[in-house]
Amino acid sequence: MASDQFEIRYRMTLSDGNVETVGTLIDTQTVQLKSPLPEACPDWTSLDFHQCENCPLSSSGDDATSHCPVAVRLVPLIAPCNKLISYDQVSVEVETINRRISADVKAEQVISSLMGLIIATSGCPHMAFFKPMARYHLPFATLEETLFRSTGTYLLGCYLRQRKGEAVDYSFDGLMEIYDEVKQVNSSLAARLRAAAETDSALNALTLLDAYGQVLPFALQRFLDEFDL
Repeated sequence: MASDQFEIRYRMTLSDGNVETVGTLIDTQTVQLKSPLPEACPDWTSLDFHQCENCPLSSSGDDATSHCPVAVRLVPLIAPCNKLISYDQVSVEVETINRRISADVKAEQVISSLMGLIIATSGCPHMAFFKPMARYHLPFATLEETLFRSTGTYLLGCYLRQRKGEAVDYSFDGLMEIYDEVKQVNSSLAARLRAAAETDSALNALTLLDAYGQVLPFALQRFLDEFDL
């Protein structure tokens, strides 16, 4: 019988020999993090602290939300990040449901990959699109791999909605709109990380993650042309 949860674990061996492990426990059905929330949430996680301009959540009213879901879920990542500088070399092993992936990369690449997984499964409404990609997480994905995965996820979503009788648009205008929303989230998240981090690794990791969103609109047509054989 299929499990109702799965774990993706990053095990990082630092240059000084110390090992840092960050695990993400994810609900199989909702593809949302099930890992325990921090006992105490720092000020930078408050919803009103550099809240995204496009945030649909509110800190008041019947459905009040006190903290940013992304920021709260990134709290456990900050401590390991504060031990690292962006360009530090890290040996990392990523254990997913079906495989283990090993790599020797810069710290910012490891954190960026892990950060992307956490953000996608955090419960942020603007990140719901990325849940299927998190379910089949690919660490250290290249731009081309990310383009293939995001366009495939978008088109599959269109097909599933169409099967339910909903109107869909198979052009990629909708995908561009999703990434426009993500850019706004990343901008506000960067302000939060500046208040939280003691080194540059977390902020530079987010910059790497955001770069894909910035480049995607320009790279998409070239990517599609390459597949139009």
